[in-house]
Amino acid sequence: MNLKFIEKENSLILLENDTELLVIPEQSYHKDLLRFYCEDIDFDLTTKIIEKKVDEIPSGLQYLSEFESDEFSNVNWIDFKCDGNSVELILHVTFNWEDWNQPITIQEFLECYKDEIRRSGFNSQITKDEGWASLNITLVVSQGEIIKQIEPLIIIAKETYQSLLIKLIKNKSKDLFVKVFEFPKEYESICSQYLIWFGEFLRNLGIDASVSTENKNGQTSIIVSPEDASELTSKIEMLFYQYISLPYSEYLPALDTKISTEDKFKVQMLTNQIESFKTQIQMKDAIIEMKELSIMNLKESYDKKSSELMLIQSMRNSDDIEILDGSLSLGEIKWGALKLHPKKLLDKIKGKV
Repeated sequence: MNLKFIEKENSLILLENDTELLVIPEQSYHKDLLRFYCEDIDFDLTTKIIEKKVDEIPSGLQYLSEFESDEFSNVNWIDFKCDGNSVELILHVTFNWEDWNQPITIQEFLECYKDEIRRSGFNSQITKDEGWASLNITLVVSQGEIIKQIEPLIIIAKETYQSLLIKLIKNKSKDLFVKVFEFPKEYESICSQYLIWFGEFLRNLGIDASVSTENKNGQTSIIVSPEDASELTSKIEMLFYQYISLPYSEYLPALDTKISTEDKFKVQMLTNQIESFKTQIQMKDAIIEMKELSIMNLKESYDKKSSELMLIQSMRNSDDIEILDGSLSLGEIKWGALKLHPKKLLDKIKGKV
């Protein structure tokens, strides 16, 4: 590749192996823009430009171009400006609202991200628009190949992003319980509704907590935030594993004649929810199977699907099952009016029944 810049007749011409790639007329209509401002430089051409040395770039070249980084995909735009003495670059690290799936807001994260980047010695600013926001990091290159100074900045931006996100999530996790599932598309709505019922389940046990679900890119997140003390989070986590196991237990919480009328009502509500959930799953299975299977194969496939632990198997982190084993491994579990038989439940989870 032999990219050259030639100034001719008030224009800047970009040549590659004597082939004309682009002609940029000199502009005079906007005093805030440099002489050779251009909106027609794409990623392929900007890749060739940033491989040049600073002293090979003509004074007055300015453009905004899409950018791609194998190291950090969030870096997707670049501002380029050469005033004759140095090249000023602005890398845009962009985040889309619909792709953001973290227990903190983008605005909260970007404010901290900006401060961390500035501590690394780079100027940074936040830009927001409808549907997205970005952190814009400025790099001034005074000599040498431009790309060789862009690459270390991208690594700094990526490592700062990763470490800061982990730090902020850990701080938030003291007050939040977050789990992510990957449900089959046809069961997403039904299973999400069952997760939402967890909030009512907690209220019936005397725990006030905000429960919400979010469906994005094939993933369903449940976020639980206790209203009072953060120390409730670990208790809520244990209850959650028990809750998603209830539809698969042979022995649902049984009514005890000695418990109060109020407790009987709570247990009955939970039982009704579980039965409703199971019925909806069965109806969904039946609809799908009737479309795809013959009458002869319908029952065999139905029995197989009915035995799957949809809620548990969909959880992305397999370590959660270990936590479930730990919390349900000792004897018969009781809390309030609810009673479980863990041995039967764990046998089901481990495929022994």
